[in-house]
Amino acid sequence: MGSPIGTEFDASIAHYLGRAARVQGDLEQARANYEQGLVLYRQIGDTLGVAVLLNALGSVAAAQGDDATAQELFAQSVPLVRTTGERYDLANVQVEVGLTMVRQGDIARGQDLLLQGLRLWRDIGPRMGIAMALSGLAEVATAAGQSERAGRLFGAARLLYSPNSRLLSDHATIDLEQSIARAREQLDGEAFSSGWNAGQAMSEE
Repeated sequence: MGSPIGTEFDASIAHYLGRAARVQGDLEQARANYEQGLVLYRQIGDTLGVAVLLNALGSVAAAQGDDATAQELFAQSVPLVRTTGERYDLANVQVEVGLTMVRQGDIARGQDLLLQGLRLWRDIGPRMGIAMALSGLAEVATAAGQSERAGRLFGAARLLYSPNSRLLSDHATIDLEQSIARAREQLDGEAFSSGWNAGQAMSEE
């Protein structure tokens, strides 16, 4: 059996290999790497590592259309990361899970998690975290047919968004441009543009 240090290193490597596969769209390889990392994190009792990889596995399941498994994994991840006291990771998980729930049609619970994540990101500070949360809430507004609100939230998110941010996590890349394009197609163009201009005019501070 490897040493705890070796096991922690191996868990980290499996995690980052999973991230690389996820970004490349190889969901099966991402899942295999995440599962390997999860086993190793559990062996060394790394609660945060376990929580983060449960979330990552949930995102893979959601991308594969397995909503039931995704919800089960998310249900384990969110309360577990809360026990660690790590606000950064909690905010990240809340926004990622919230956005996935919204896209699965679980609007109420998804919106609640997005709002919780937004409040945390505002306290913590990174603008990219705020952008991620605002983008998710813009998708809530899009689903509700709220054209002006969706445009305003997307405009503010785009103002803050940085595609090269280190904050982007496992299923990371909120594809903001595609989300905006879909919203423009679905909503009233004039109202959306009015909201967009208002969002873009907001202070970045």
